[in-house]
Amino acid sequence: MTAHEREGIIDTQSQQAWWALAFQQRATTQGLEILRQRLGQKIIRIFQPMRLLLEYHRGAFQLRRRPLYPGYAFIQCAPTVLRHVIDNRPDSMYGPVRLGESLIPVQSHEMDLLQALTGNTGTAGLSHGELQGDRVHIISGPLQGKEGMILKFSKRKHRATICVSLDNKRIRLDLACITRPRITHDH
Repeated sequence: MTAHEREGIIDTQSQQAWWALAFQQRATTQGLEILRQRLGQKIIRIFQPMRLLLEYHRGAFQLRRRPLYPGYAFIQCAPTVLRHVIDNRPDSMYGPVRLGESLIPVQSHEMDLLQALTGNTGTAGLSHGELQGDRVHIISGPLQGKEGMILKFSKRKHRATICVSLDNKRIRLDLACITRPRITHDH
């Protein structure tokens, strides 16, 4: 057993693994830039997944780009490099996400799912759906082909919360809802 294993750093057989890092609120981008400067090529890849979303503000919808997981980012590196990340972490970084005392890498199928959702831009685009009763059928975007049940709807905020199955797990999604006015015909 190596010194790093005794310190709870290694829980993988892989040479390169993905690790989740936690940052202070609104300091993720700055913290990642400091890590890039301090560690350079020791880190293979840094990934902060983003998402596009529609927000209803002052009577109009606005397209915004926001972090998919605010306060978190992912790095791909060897477990031994993770020790350098911990030793050289910026003040804005809490450190790698832990399970008890052990550092657990993010499972590869979870990273594959994140990368599939965000594509090569690193940003999950908008998905468009059709309302059918109490269900939403997603017809385009990264969640195309999925179906979800509406859990909550706010006409005033133009938001809906739905439950969809993603990677064999049920997850809740908060969505912007643009409702079309009903057309009535006079006879």
